Amino acid sequence: MSLRNFSYISAMNLNGLGDFEMNYKNPFHGTVINSSLFSVLRVNKIKYLHDEREVDAYELETGFLDPKRDFFPCPFSVNYVSSCSIIQFEKMNGIYSNGTTVLFKLDVYNKDYKENISINFEISNPTGVHLDFMIANKYINFLNLYIHNNNDLQEIDIQRLKKGQFHLMSISWYIRKVLDLEFKFVRHSQNRVGKDNHFWTETIVSNLPDDKYFKNLIMENLKSCRDSSYGYSPTETSFIFEDKNESDAIKDELLNSTIAILDLKKQLFERMKKNE
Repeated sequence: MSLRNFSYISAMNLNGLGDFEMNYKNPFHGTVINSSLFSVLRVNKIKYLHDEREVDAYELETGFLDPKRDFFPCPFSVNYVSSCSIIQFEKMNGIYSNGTTVLFKLDVYNKDYKENISINFEISNPTGVHLDFMIANKYINFLNLYIHNNNDLQEIDIQRLKKGQFHLMSISWYIRKVLDLEFKFVRHSQNRVGKDNHFWTETIVSNLPDDKYFKNLIMENLKSCRDSSYGYSPTETSFIFEDKNESDAIKDELLNSTIAILDLKKQLFERMKKNE
């Protein structure tokens, strides 16, 4: 859908945590503007310099309409995120489009609003893949949820964020990571004079997931699986052996224990932090 046919774009659910939405809905359709201001984005066709070329672009300017439908430009905030404008244009090759680019800047505040960072986004798509200003919705909503769940603003991985790598992983991904674990075993014994001999098994675990949150969850739950001690990297010993039945039994217990307490949003927030 082209912006050329629009004068205003709706901005909805500014106070809804994770539910903010800019869309093509007509702000005036079915809406009665009384005494309160109504949040919109005004569509302005502009000339924009990009890659040393001047292109036709549309700027979505944030602001409000009064009851007389007069527009007042100003930044508006969506919980912990504020924005002033979004620019959208197509890269043209003659009369043909080489894809759409959306540029926007977000100011993000921590939970007490005493600290903030500014992030500039430039998002482009290949030809034939739809992209428009609504891509900004998911960045605004994710950042609001990230801050609201008490995550440190300074820890977020900006480069990973810009790549849009903040989707929730499916349960099947976690199941596969448990099934991919590899176990080897070492039996130990200790002779104790005048007492029963002591026997125990050391379990060596490898192929743990790189994901820090899920890796820690597995390690915590391994400690309660059976009567074993665990090492998290192979050691040189001639007593190491494999036991498929024992490995499968541990995996079954891990699936029952880890999946039951898995917090998908917490895993996502941890994955989006630096050095993960």
